[in-house]
Amino acid sequence: MRQTTSTRGPGTWVRRAAAAIGVAAIGTTTLVAGAVPALAEPEVISYSIAGDTLTLTCAADLGGSPNPLWVLDYADWDITNGWDGTSVKARSAGVAPNYPIDISPLAGGTYNIFARCIYKPTWQGNTGGTTPYIVSDQFEYLKAPSAVRGLSATPRVGAIDLTWSPPDHDSGLGVTYLITSDRGLSTSTTDLSFTDTTVPVGTTVTYTVTPQNSAGTGTGTPATATAIGSTPILDLAPTDEIKVGVSPSFDAWVSLENTYAEGSVRLLVGGTPVSTWQPLVAGYARLDAAAPTQGGPITYTLQFLDPDNREFTLDRSYHVASAPPVDGGDGDGDPTPNPNPNPNPNPTNPTPTPTPDPAPVTPDVSVPGTVTTTVGTPVQVRVALPSAKGPRPTTLVVTSGGRTLTTVTVPATGDLVVDLGVLPPGTHALTFATPASAGLRAWSAPVSVSVTGEPPATAGAPTARLAGSTSSAAPGTEIELVARDFQPGETVVFFLHSEPVLLGTAVADADGVARLTVALPTDVPAGDHHVRATGGTSGRSAEIALAIGTATPVANPVAAPAATELATTGSSTAALVAAQALLLGGGALLLVARRRLAAGR
Repeated sequence: MRQTTSTRGPGTWVRRAAAAIGVAAIGTTTLVAGAVPALAEPEVISYSIAGDTLTLTCAADLGGSPNPLWVLDYADWDITNGWDGTSVKARSAGVAPNYPIDISPLAGGTYNIFARCIYKPTWQGNTGGTTPYIVSDQFEYLKAPSAVRGLSATPRVGAIDLTWSPPDHDSGLGVTYLITSDRGLSTSTTDLSFTDTTVPVGTTVTYTVTPQNSAGTGTGTPATATAIGSTPILDLAPTDEIKVGVSPSFDAWVSLENTYAEGSVRLLVGGTPVSTWQPLVAGYARLDAAAPTQGGPITYTLQFLDPDNREFTLDRSYHVASAPPVDGGDGDGDPTPNPNPNPNPNPTNPTPTPTPDPAPVTPDVSVPGTVTTTVGTPVQVRVALPSAKGPRPTTLVVTSGGRTLTTVTVPATGDLVVDLGVLPPGTHALTFATPASAGLRAWSAPVSVSVTGEPPATAGAPTARLAGSTSSAAPGTEIELVARDFQPGETVVFFLHSEPVLLGTAVADADGVARLTVALPTDVPAGDHHVRATGGTSGRSAEIALAIGTATPVANPVAAPAATELATTGSSTAALVAAQALLLGGGALLLVARRRLAAGR
């Protein structure tokens, strides 16, 4: 092969060592029209790569001008990843002698190129027979990684957690993630998560996670979150009068500026614990304390530890009622009966009885027990709230496995529709809750969300497009699917039909393009199938045909004999025999095809 200069671009390449090169070249026999020199393969066929384009170059003619003896008939080529069927395969399209080949559909990695330049003779009006010049080589096509998947920003006490899934492809080079924010943050990590502890309370921050590898920088993905209060608000109230010898119970609440707190609480008196640690559930816990041994004033300390093991406390003072003395029946607490039946010395001005504060009530909030939606479709849950006349909570929090998914401000009137975005396929156990507030107890309820099935296509929706790296493949083969003209940011769902099988999902970028690299299921039956891509939000859809064959390995075309290579050009054995006879009868024309292997070069 002729050495070429690599060009850095969206895709870059480098030559692999020990390339296997086979050449079938024209012999040195003197022909009727004149002598044809033996041409070395680099003088006839070569290739170069710049960015995402591989250019195959064939000599326009052989034998010299103005009367060439051989002229270029056509060229064909196949580029595969280990001969596994993932290829860019085509035949010349009339742009000789240079044939640009778009290799951007390839995911990146090590590839084999097998290409041929086919020539036909021109002497004596003979148009039969072909002689291919063949090149087989190996190169690395390295691409910047695709965008990260499933980026989320979740606020918690004093921090915002970022999590994401790796790109669909990274050319096998490994990925470093650059994390930036509109507050000036700039850092990098090789992990799939990052925690920002520098955001002031109430500040809304937009983060961008951009994947990088040695081939280049991918597309950044944004996510936004608002920092919640770093100082929790504690509250404590006994459920009944505190009395000597009776174990009191307390309601404990811990809330933040925009959501519930997570962690554990307990009670202390004089620094000594008088209850066990209890976990907060939706910001609430019931604490049972040890019975006080004497009456009079007492101070209880509510101690709270958050998930980062930070401690917060609240002191509340109460009065412990003494044990009632033995009464003589006259209600004055004296064992001696009082001859005066009226214990109030001033009956015309009785002692007023204080009115206790009304006890908190549980808010009238309800949610559906189960919600079902299709893959790629945003999950929406309707929350029924109290009427305007009743007390209403101010905040609703949705959690899953202890992690906050979203925090929503409750409107002053009407019900609330909570948008949870797109959740992965499967069943999700969520908790909807409202924190305790003035006159209201904390409330929570479970909701089971099932994400399954293919989203329906919307009639009349704008047309979308879908392309694949191959139109036929064996079970277990990795293919790349590229869907275009979808709404930016929506989740595109890829299903294999006729029996619907979910292949995967991808988020459309700013240009409405969603890419998915996936291995076909190993149990797909052979036959004609099709792949459908559907937008979970827009309902746009597109599909392509895909033929599924058997898992038969593809032979390396370099190892095939010269006769097989000639047969693939379309010439039959009978045609070759006839051509040979014509040549011998016309004056002992002799054509010698000879192969030179790379090992002998």
